[in-house]
Amino acid sequence: FVFKNNISNDYMASVFKYTSRPLNVITNTVVTSRMGNLSQQFGHSHIALVHENANSGYWSKDMFRHSLNADLCVFPGKGVANAAQDFCGYVPSTNILIRPQGMYRHNFPEVSLEKSYASVRLELGLPDDAKIVLGCGNIEERKGVDMFFETALKYCDLGETCSNTYFVWIGGIVPAQSSTRDWGLALLNKLKALKSTKFFIIAGVTKVDRYYQACDLFYLPSRKDPFPGVVLEAMACKKPILAFAGATDVADAFGHGLGGTLLQKFDSKEAAQKVHSYLSNPNLCVQAGEHNDNVIQSKYKFEHYSRAIFDKLKSLKSGNILLSESDLVMSFVAPVYKTPLLYLQQLLSSLESQTYANWELCLAGVELESDTRAYLNFKLLCSPSSFI
Repeated sequence: FVFKNNISNDYMASVFKYTSRPLNVITNTVVTSRMGNLSQQFGHSHIALVHENANSGYWSKDMFRHSLNADLCVFPGKGVANAAQDFCGYVPSTNILIRPQGMYRHNFPEVSLEKSYASVRLELGLPDDAKIVLGCGNIEERKGVDMFFETALKYCDLGETCSNTYFVWIGGIVPAQSSTRDWGLALLNKLKALKSTKFFIIAGVTKVDRYYQACDLFYLPSRKDPFPGVVLEAMACKKPILAFAGATDVADAFGHGLGGTLLQKFDSKEAAQKVHSYLSNPNLCVQAGEHNDNVIQSKYKFEHYSRAIFDKLKSLKSGNILLSESDLVMSFVAPVYKTPLLYLQQLLSSLESQTYANWELCLAGVELESDTRAYLNFKLLCSPSSFI
């Protein structure tokens, strides 16, 4: 293992220049795409995986340009691709592929519906027959957490038939001091003042699939969310989906009117009415849930995504050499900083269970605990050719 505080352009330029084989470089964010762009200058192929939305204002034009100039630029949805091209002033290009990543875990969910349904209600002190509307994500304005609870309040106003429904949000305040954190703290103080027993916020959850299984409906109130994996996870648990039109591309997955409903943009009153429509019609929930599960199984498993990328890799010339499948080495680069041992074990377990055997893992980071370093050294001794 080589642990570094950072990777400089000069260092990577040397790697790309003097490597003994043509490389297919995959960058997984617009932040890292500059390294892919650098690799192209030495004749290597670059595939950029873009998940960020250019409209957010968090990332620079150069970052998106590096991605758009890749041999292949993969976006999770058309809205995200259009935003990046508009931001950079690019016309639509043939190097664009629209392909969501899909479900990472092949065994999701790991817990049963029956056990989760009962245990979550017991844990929260809810009646056995209580209905749960679930939302997930950091408590920030972009995620629309305020609209989630605004919808909850308007739902409660619909009458006595709604009295056994609870709104549960899984996620916490962002740790770093920022305007996002200030916004989240202000919202929490506002919610505390309401003293409502109809909604919950639960932070620090590591087994989210229990809550997906336990809920009756998943609600995505995001103002801007390219293609959130939480929706796919809820679909895999056979739940109907609510989301706002124009705020996400994930409706391409569940399908308006099939696996859920696209609401008028940021209309919490309509959202409350749709929640009531679904929860008062169990057959509608079942039909939407079955549709969503079928979609996940047929289109949104991670192997569908990885196979599409691999097929594109085979057609790209790297260093003027077309590589066969057996020649391709898939290099996974992961930054680690105070990373808990459990997370590294899960990462390595996932890689070691891949059906494609010709891969290597490159880790770069600092400040690891002694037990984590010992574990990594053990893995290095067991499989020295697979780790850098």
